[in-house]
Formats: sequence, C-alpha cells, structure tokens
Amino acid sequence: MEETHTSQPSLVFFRSITHDRSWITSAGAVLDAAALRSSVLNLPQNARAQLCLRSGYLCLRRIADYFSIPYDDDPDPDDPVEPTKPPEPLGAPEPPEPPGPPPDTAPERDTGAT
Repeated sequence: MEETHTSQPSLVFFRSITHDRSWITSAGAVLDAAALRSSVLNLPQNARAQLCLRSGYLCLRRIADYFSIPYDDDPDPDDPVEPTKPPEPLGAPEPPEPPGPPPDTAPERDTGAT
C-alpha cells in the first residue's frame, strides 16, 4: 500500500465501488486488530502481528509525509489518541467559477424595435 499510494498519490482519493468501504478504514481495522492481538490477548508474542503494526504505521506515516499531513513522530504512551482538531481536507481546492464575458464584448440583444 505504501508503494502504490506514494508512487501514484491519486490512489489516496479513489473511492471504493461501494460507499461503505475505504482503504484507510481497512488499514485502521488491520492495525487495530494487530495491536489488540499484541497487547490484550494473553498469548505469546506473535512476530506477524508486530511486523504488521510496524509496517502499517510506517506506511501511513510515509503517505502522511507525502501529503504534508502533520503527526507526532515520537508520541508518549500516555498521549491521547483522539485528534485535537478536525483534519484539513486533502487535495486541490475547487476551481473558481469561470468569469462571464466582459461587458463591452457581450452580444447586443435584439429588442424587435425598428
């Protein structure tokens, strides 16, 4: 995902064919599952879960770097996980409305008077 989304940044803006799917939501779900597996379950450490976490957060950081999205690169374990302000929208701003013709070049209307 890191390779595709930084080599072809327009992929970040592509939507799924269904409204209830998103690559970023899926990435978050996978990272959450790996974090829960590593921290909550009373099981021996799993290298796959650890690798998933590391590669996943590095991937998202590199995508954030590409789009100049700020993040804390050295968070404390007790830091809150909620965003402190709404994120800025990504992408180019909407193009301005095209101007109408200048007043002196507007075609004259035929009023029907002779």
